[in-house]
Amino acid sequence: DGKCAICGETTPDSRGFRLHVDHKHGTNIVRGVLCIRCNNGLGCFRDRPDLLVAAAAYLDRTESKLPQQVLEQLAVAS
Repeated sequence: DGKCAICGETTPDSRGFRLHVDHKHGTNIVRGVLCIRCNNGLGCFRDRPDLLVAAAAYLDRTESKLPQQVLEQLAVAS
């Protein structure tokens, strides 16, 4: 339908491509069409749903944290 299956983006990327064919690595089975950001994002998470879920949970957990709380956590971790 002319838009990214994840985010709905329809704007072309810097090379003028609107959508990219997404495939499962190893089998080359086409899963759908994605914008460049979502396609790259899946690749960065190594096509692992568990990592994507963990990343979403992290964003939810840290959304309301104040910057000072994050800095304190970094100081404790190092």
